[in-house]
Amino acid sequence: MIITIKNKTISMENVIKRRLKLEQKKAKIITEEARLKIQARKARTRHLIEIGGLVVKAKLDDLPTNSLLGAFVSLKENLSANKKRQIQTQTEQESEIVKMKRAEILYEKSDALKYVMSNNVAKRYLSEHRGIQEALTKYQLSFDLRTNMMWDSNSKQYYPALIAFARNKDGNITGGQAIYLNKKTNNKAEIEVHKRSFGKIKGSFVEISNNHEEQQNIPSSKDGNNSTNNVTIIAAGLETSLSIREAGIKGKILCSVGVSNIRNYEPLKGERIIIAADNDGKDAVSVHTVIKAQEELIRTGAVVSIIQPAEKGDFNDMLKSQGAESVRKLIEPEIAKLIPDSKVAELQSSLRTNDNKKLQFQLY
Repeated sequence: MIITIKNKTISMENVIKRRLKLEQKKAKIITEEARLKIQARKARTRHLIEIGGLVVKAKLDDLPTNSLLGAFVSLKENLSANKKRQIQTQTEQESEIVKMKRAEILYEKSDALKYVMSNNVAKRYLSEHRGIQEALTKYQLSFDLRTNMMWDSNSKQYYPALIAFARNKDGNITGGQAIYLNKKTNNKAEIEVHKRSFGKIKGSFVEISNNHEEQQNIPSSKDGNNSTNNVTIIAAGLETSLSIREAGIKGKILCSVGVSNIRNYEPLKGERIIIAADNDGKDAVSVHTVIKAQEELIRTGAVVSIIQPAEKGDFNDMLKSQGAESVRKLIEPEIAKLIPDSKVAELQSSLRTNDNKKLQFQLY
């Protein structure tokens, strides 16, 4: 049979052959599509891919079927970045361990302030220039307050220093702060930076005093507190913390070695805390830092209040200008607010009437 299409004469046999070829091509296309779909499903499952001797798992759900090579390159780059981060983290951890070890060695080589002579430069700095005297003699002085000679690389010489060592929650020395002193004037050394932190400070605190002796005969309460009248006072500076102790305030007094570290304190559940803040002015950055610290400590389960001197300055300035009695009158009523009602009467019996107007610490 002969068929004419567009003036062309084609035999039926040729028509059938062409039809068969088209069907074969169509079948090949369908087969290829099926093969590609199978490859795509395999590519989108989790594979073990070996790159540079490392075997890793890679999920390629979001990659086109023909983009495996690009995925491998991207994965290799990610692995390299992760490896660098791991090395950096490990290096930082090792450096931190070395710093803490140095702090421990310095602690062992330093003399406890409570055992040195009264004419020691560090003691004279506190008594003559900071108004701290009874805290050095009358009260139990912390072993973590020490003195030693410290090197200043700028002036290329050693200076006597008052050193406060900080401990973490496990009681281990991790770092601290050294105040460089002038052996002739017994005041701060006349160098660019006379107060320097060392080791790891975050989450560690200098214990100025504790309430262990007061708690020996008091069993632990169910909420985790060691005492029903336990109040912890935290101040940023060493001199500020010692000024509170100088005022005769009992209990746990801590120095955070910087205002930004206060928020890193880990309180017991229900622990009552007073943040003894500096009065740096209502627009000072420290105001916001202290407020954030209070919020963080409350979030972790503590009961927290903030106090500060009515006039600009810190509690050491207040001690020197107004005396220990003024500091005590400001702090003791705040303690009374935090302790249970059954203990208020005991504390109030030792309080004198507070005639001074107390400034409330707040954001304006």
